[in-house]
Amino acid sequence: AHVPHPFLAKLVPTLVRAGILASSRGRGGGVRLARPAQEISLLQVVQAVDGRRLEEECPFHPQPCPGDPHCPFRELWDPVREALISFLQSTTLADLARAKTGGKR
Repeated sequence: AHVPHPFLAKLVPTLVRAGILASSRGRGGGVRLARPAQEISLLQVVQAVDGRRLEEECPFHPQPCPGDPHCPFRELWDPVREALISFLQSTTLADLARAKTGGKR
């Protein structure tokens, strides 16, 4: 997929600061993964770009939710959020690469 250059220009420094990417300037420079792909979870990438919003915010509430135990959406949203976080934590960049290539290396 094509990623617009201005978006990438803003994203790369964020991922470098998070220890996901490493970059170098000059001849032979560029951007690469800072660690092996199997050591980088999707949750780490999401947190680097979006902070902890996934874990702390509710899609049904306009402001950050304090986690009201009486909220009618809590019973519905918490299991979905937990499943999503679990999926992102257990899925690595290597898993994505394998899926994109149909399981080939």
